[in-house]
Amino acid sequence: MGIHKIEAWREQEMADNMGVGQAPTIKEVRAKKIDVLNKEGVEILFEYVFEYKVDLKKKNLAAISFEGNVVFLPDKDEEVNNAIETWKKEKKVPVKIFVPVVNNIIRKCVSRAITLADDLNLPTPISFPVVTTESEAESRKVK
Repeated sequence: MGIHKIEAWREQEMADNMGVGQAPTIKEVRAKKIDVLNKEGVEILFEYVFEYKVDLKKKNLAAISFEGNVVFLPDKDEEVNNAIETWKKEKKVPVKIFVPVVNNIIRKCVSRAITLADDLNLPTPISFPVVTTESEAESRKVK
């Protein structure tokens, strides 16, 4: 997997009630020759965007985005052609390829987005577990 473009920015004025939306998007699927193995794989170009906004209809107050590619080597050669044809006809990736590829994209991009969000003083794109004492936990219970 390779990332070839990273953008991160924020407005000067931020909102307290800001939410983070995130979505990986497959941009293109094509065949990729893997010379070392003398095989053909499936290259998937992607974009992953984290948008910080108060409301879905309003403009972004901040954003972090990644563009890159993943090369998937299927078990069977015919799966390459199947993936390419499915993409051309339906703009979809077969599940057998989609699941591991998107999980890989999410892992890589979310971990980098956490660091970039910290650098820009933004909330992290995922929630972290929080350790509390018993008294703090009791005070948070709904009565």
